[in-house]
Amino acid sequence: MTPTNIQQIKKTESTEKDAFKNQYKKIINRNLFNVLLEKKEIQKNQNPIKDSFKNLKSTDLDLTLWGTVTGTIKTYAVIEDRKNKLQALYQIGDKVQGAIVKEILRDKVILTYDHQDYILESDIKLAPDTLSVTQKDLPLKTREMIVNQSVITSSLNNINDLKRQIRIKPITGGGKSDGLLLYSIKPDSFFHTLGLKTGDIIRKVNGNPTRSIQDAVKIYQSLENPDKVKVSILRNGKNQEIVYSVKPDK
Repeated sequence: MTPTNIQQIKKTESTEKDAFKNQYKKIINRNLFNVLLEKKEIQKNQNPIKDSFKNLKSTDLDLTLWGTVTGTIKTYAVIEDRKNKLQALYQIGDKVQGAIVKEILRDKVILTYDHQDYILESDIKLAPDTLSVTQKDLPLKTREMIVNQSVITSSLNNINDLKRQIRIKPITGGGKSDGLLLYSIKPDSFFHTLGLKTGDIIRKVNGNPTRSIQDAVKIYQSLENPDKVKVSILRNGKNQEIVYSVKPDK
Protein backbone atom coordinates (compact mmCIF):
# COMPACT_ATOMS: atom_id res chain seq x y z
CA MET A 1 0.00 0.00 0.00
CA THR A 2 1.44 3.33 -1.07
CA PRO A 3 1.78 6.34 1.28
CA THR A 4 -0.88 8.10 -0.79
CA ASN A 5 -3.40 5.31 -0.19
CA ILE A 6 -2.61 5.30 3.54
CA GLN A 7 -3.24 9.04 3.72
CA GLN A 8 -6.55 8.64 1.87
CA ILE A 9 -7.66 5.90 4.30
CA LYS A 10 -6.72 8.02 7.33
CA LYS A 11 -8.48 10.99 5.80
CA THR A 12 -11.60 8.88 5.21
CA GLU A 13 -11.53 7.55 8.79
CA SER A 14 -11.07 11.06 10.14
CA THR A 15 -13.98 12.32 8.04
CA GLU A 16 -16.20 9.48 9.27
CA LYS A 17 -15.25 10.20 12.89
CA ASP A 18 -15.99 13.90 12.45
CA ALA A 19 -19.32 13.07 10.83
CA PHE A 20 -20.16 10.73 13.70
CA LYS A 21 -19.21 13.36 16.27
CA ASN A 22 -21.31 15.98 14.50
CA GLN A 23 -24.26 13.61 14.33
CA TYR A 24 -23.78 12.72 18.01
CA LYS A 25 -23.68 16.40 18.93
CA LYS A 26 -26.89 16.99 17.00
CA ILE A 27 -28.58 14.19 18.91
CA ILE A 28 -27.32 15.47 22.26
CA ASN A 29 -28.19 19.06 21.44
CA ARG A 30 -31.63 18.02 20.25
CA ASN A 31 -32.21 16.02 23.43
CA LEU A 32 -30.95 18.81 25.64
CA PHE A 33 -33.06 21.28 23.77
CA ASN A 34 -36.13 19.11 24.23
CA VAL A 35 -35.37 18.70 27.93
CA LEU A 36 -35.02 22.44 28.36
CA LEU A 37 -38.27 22.97 26.51
CA GLU A 38 -39.99 20.44 28.73
CA LYS A 39 -38.57 22.03 31.87
CA LYS A 40 -39.55 25.45 30.65
CA GLU A 41 -43.02 24.21 29.82
CA ILE A 42 -43.37 22.62 33.25
CA GLN A 43 -42.22 25.80 34.97
CA LYS A 44 -44.56 27.83 32.82
CA ASN A 45 -47.58 25.68 33.53
CA GLN A 46 -46.81 24.33 37.00
CA ASN A 47 -49.36 26.73 38.52
CA PRO A 48 -51.79 27.47 35.67
CA ILE A 49 -54.53 28.34 38.16
CA LYS A 50 -52.58 31.47 39.16
CA ASP A 51 -52.95 32.77 35.59
CA SER A 52 -56.62 31.91 35.20
CA PHE A 53 -58.14 32.61 38.62
CA LYS A 54 -59.65 35.84 37.30
CA ASN A 55 -62.06 33.77 35.21
CA LEU A 56 -63.35 31.82 38.19
CA LYS A 57 -66.70 32.49 39.81
CA SER A 58 -66.82 33.67 43.40
CA THR A 59 -67.83 31.01 45.88
CA ASP A 60 -71.31 31.16 47.35
CA LEU A 61 -70.20 29.29 50.47
CA ASP A 62 -70.74 31.08 53.76
CA LEU A 63 -67.04 31.80 54.34
CA THR A 64 -64.82 34.78 55.07
CA LEU A 65 -61.14 34.92 54.13
CA TRP A 66 -59.29 36.85 56.83
CA GLY A 67 -55.85 36.48 55.34
CA THR A 68 -53.27 34.30 53.64
CA VAL A 69 -49.66 33.46 54.32
CA THR A 70 -47.66 32.83 51.15
CA GLY A 71 -44.07 32.96 49.91
CA THR A 72 -41.10 30.76 50.76
CA ILE A 73 -42.74 29.60 53.93
CA LYS A 74 -45.61 27.13 53.93
CA THR A 75 -48.87 28.56 52.67
CA TYR A 76 -51.82 29.03 55.00
CA ALA A 77 -55.23 30.64 54.82
CA VAL A 78 -57.19 32.00 57.75
CA ILE A 79 -60.83 31.25 56.92
CA GLU A 80 -63.91 31.85 59.03
CA ASP A 81 -66.85 29.49 58.76
CA ARG A 82 -69.71 31.92 59.25
CA LYS A 83 -72.16 29.11 59.93
CA ASN A 84 -70.53 28.25 63.24
CA LYS A 85 -68.56 31.51 63.58
CA LEU A 86 -65.27 29.62 63.89
CA GLN A 87 -62.00 30.90 62.48
CA ALA A 88 -59.36 28.31 61.59
CA LEU A 89 -56.11 27.79 59.73
CA TYR A 90 -56.23 25.88 56.44
CA GLN A 91 -53.61 24.44 54.09
CA ILE A 92 -53.86 23.07 50.56
CA GLY A 93 -55.88 19.85 50.64
CA ASP A 94 -57.91 20.76 53.72
CA LYS A 95 -61.71 20.82 53.59
CA VAL A 96 -64.07 23.58 54.64
CA GLN A 97 -67.85 23.32 54.23
CA GLY A 98 -67.32 20.39 51.89
CA ALA A 99 -64.93 22.30 49.61
CA ILE A 100 -61.27 21.39 49.12
CA VAL A 101 -58.64 24.11 49.38
CA LYS A 102 -56.90 23.76 46.01
CA GLU A 103 -54.64 26.82 45.95
CA ILE A 104 -53.67 29.60 48.34
CA LEU A 105 -52.67 32.89 46.74
CA ARG A 106 -52.16 36.42 47.96
CA ASP A 107 -55.57 37.66 49.17
CA LYS A 108 -57.27 34.73 47.44
CA VAL A 109 -58.05 31.05 47.90
CA ILE A 110 -59.17 28.61 45.21
CA LEU A 111 -61.82 26.15 46.41
CA THR A 112 -62.98 23.03 44.60
CA TYR A 113 -66.46 21.56 45.04
CA ASP A 114 -69.20 20.20 42.77
CA HIS A 115 -66.43 19.35 40.27
CA GLN A 116 -65.63 23.04 39.75
CA ASP A 117 -63.14 25.63 40.99
CA TYR A 118 -64.33 28.76 42.76
CA ILE A 119 -62.51 31.73 44.22
CA LEU A 120 -62.73 33.07 47.76
CA GLU A 121 -61.33 36.58 48.08
CA SER A 122 -60.72 38.76 51.09
CA ASP A 123 -62.72 41.97 51.24
CA ILE A 124 -60.51 44.66 52.73
CA LYS A 125 -63.36 47.18 52.86
CA LEU A 126 -65.54 44.86 54.91
CA ALA A 127 -62.66 43.44 56.91
CA PRO A 128 -59.98 46.10 57.42
CA ASP A 129 -57.83 43.68 59.40
CA THR A 130 -57.58 41.25 56.49
CA LEU A 131 -53.93 40.53 55.89
CA SER A 132 -51.88 38.77 53.27
CA VAL A 133 -48.36 37.89 54.29
CA THR A 134 -45.54 37.20 51.87
CA GLN A 135 -42.04 36.76 53.23
CA LYS A 136 -39.86 39.63 52.05
CA ASP A 137 -36.96 41.58 53.47
CA LEU A 138 -38.34 45.10 53.37
CA PRO A 139 -37.51 48.26 55.34
CA LEU A 140 -38.50 48.11 58.99
CA LYS A 141 -41.47 50.16 60.16
CA THR A 142 -41.49 50.96 63.88
CA ARG A 143 -44.54 51.71 65.98
CA GLU A 144 -44.50 52.67 69.65
CA MET A 145 -47.30 51.78 72.05
CA ILE A 146 -47.89 52.53 75.72
CA VAL A 147 -49.63 49.83 77.74
CA ASN A 148 -51.00 50.36 81.23
CA GLN A 149 -49.57 48.08 83.89
CA SER A 150 -53.08 47.31 85.17
CA VAL A 151 -54.12 45.91 81.78
CA ILE A 152 -51.11 43.61 81.71
CA THR A 153 -51.56 42.47 85.30
CA SER A 154 -55.25 41.74 84.80
CA SER A 155 -54.60 39.74 81.64
CA LEU A 156 -51.72 37.72 83.03
CA ASN A 157 -53.79 36.79 86.07
CA ASN A 158 -56.20 34.96 83.78
CA ILE A 159 -54.09 32.76 81.51
CA ASN A 160 -57.02 30.52 80.55
CA ASP A 161 -58.91 33.52 79.21
CA LEU A 162 -55.81 34.61 77.28
CA LYS A 163 -55.66 31.23 75.55
CA ARG A 164 -59.21 31.69 74.27
CA GLN A 165 -58.38 35.10 72.81
CA ILE A 166 -55.87 33.90 70.23
CA ARG A 167 -54.50 30.91 68.35
CA ILE A 168 -50.81 30.50 67.57
CA LYS A 169 -49.05 28.20 65.10
CA PRO A 170 -45.27 27.86 64.60
CA ILE A 171 -44.37 28.01 60.91
CA THR A 172 -41.25 26.98 59.06
CA GLY A 173 -39.56 27.87 55.80
CA GLY A 174 -36.71 25.96 54.19
CA GLY A 175 -36.54 23.62 57.16
CA LYS A 176 -36.02 26.48 59.57
CA SER A 177 -38.40 28.13 62.01
CA ASP A 178 -39.85 31.32 60.59
CA GLY A 179 -41.84 32.57 63.54
CA LEU A 180 -45.27 32.28 65.11
CA LEU A 181 -48.42 32.87 63.09
CA LEU A 182 -51.24 34.59 64.98
CA TYR A 183 -54.88 34.07 64.05
CA SER A 184 -58.38 34.02 65.52
CA ILE A 185 -57.55 37.15 67.53
CA LYS A 186 -60.77 38.22 69.18
CA PRO A 187 -61.87 41.88 68.99
CA ASP A 188 -61.29 43.90 72.17
CA SER A 189 -58.96 41.18 73.45
CA PHE A 190 -55.64 41.74 75.21
CA PHE A 191 -53.79 40.97 71.97
CA HIS A 192 -55.95 43.38 70.02
CA THR A 193 -55.02 46.01 72.60
CA LEU A 194 -51.37 45.26 71.87
CA GLY A 195 -51.96 46.16 68.23
CA LEU A 196 -51.61 42.58 66.97
CA LYS A 197 -53.77 41.34 64.10
CA THR A 198 -54.83 38.07 62.53
CA GLY A 199 -52.16 37.01 60.05
CA ASP A 200 -49.24 38.63 61.89
CA ILE A 201 -46.09 36.53 62.17
CA ILE A 202 -44.01 37.21 65.27
CA ARG A 203 -40.36 36.85 64.25
CA LYS A 204 -38.48 38.11 67.32
CA VAL A 205 -39.01 39.35 70.87
CA ASN A 206 -36.28 41.70 72.08
CA GLY A 207 -34.04 40.41 69.30
CA ASN A 208 -34.53 36.74 70.17
CA PRO A 209 -36.09 34.54 67.45
CA THR A 210 -39.47 32.98 68.25
CA ARG A 211 -39.47 29.31 67.30
CA SER A 212 -42.06 27.69 69.53
CA ILE A 213 -45.17 28.32 71.57
CA GLN A 214 -42.91 28.55 74.62
CA ASP A 215 -41.25 31.55 73.02
CA ALA A 216 -44.62 33.28 72.91
CA VAL A 217 -44.61 33.23 76.69
CA LYS A 218 -41.59 35.53 76.52
CA ILE A 219 -43.90 38.28 75.38
CA TYR A 220 -45.91 38.01 78.59
CA GLN A 221 -42.78 37.80 80.71
CA SER A 222 -41.19 40.75 78.93
CA LEU A 223 -44.25 42.92 79.47
CA GLU A 224 -43.90 42.41 83.21
CA ASN A 225 -40.54 44.11 82.92
CA PRO A 226 -40.60 47.94 83.12
CA ASP A 227 -38.11 48.17 80.25
CA LYS A 228 -39.24 48.60 76.65
CA VAL A 229 -40.26 45.45 74.80
CA LYS A 230 -39.50 45.15 71.09
CA VAL A 231 -41.57 42.69 69.05
CA SER A 232 -40.60 42.14 65.40
CA ILE A 233 -43.45 41.00 63.16
CA LEU A 234 -44.17 40.33 59.50
CA ARG A 235 -47.40 42.02 58.42
CA ASN A 236 -48.76 42.47 54.91
CA GLY A 237 -45.41 41.34 53.55
CA LYS A 238 -43.59 44.04 55.49
CA ASN A 239 -41.23 43.79 58.43
CA GLN A 240 -42.51 45.85 61.33
CA GLU A 241 -41.48 46.44 64.91
CA ILE A 242 -43.78 47.28 67.78
CA VAL A 243 -42.08 48.85 70.79
CA TYR A 244 -44.10 48.55 74.00
CA SER A 245 -43.60 50.82 76.97
CA VAL A 246 -45.31 49.81 80.20
CA LYS A 247 -46.96 52.69 82.05
CA PRO A 248 -47.00 52.14 85.85
CA ASP A 249 -50.32 52.51 87.64
CA LYS A 250 -50.73 55.64 89.72
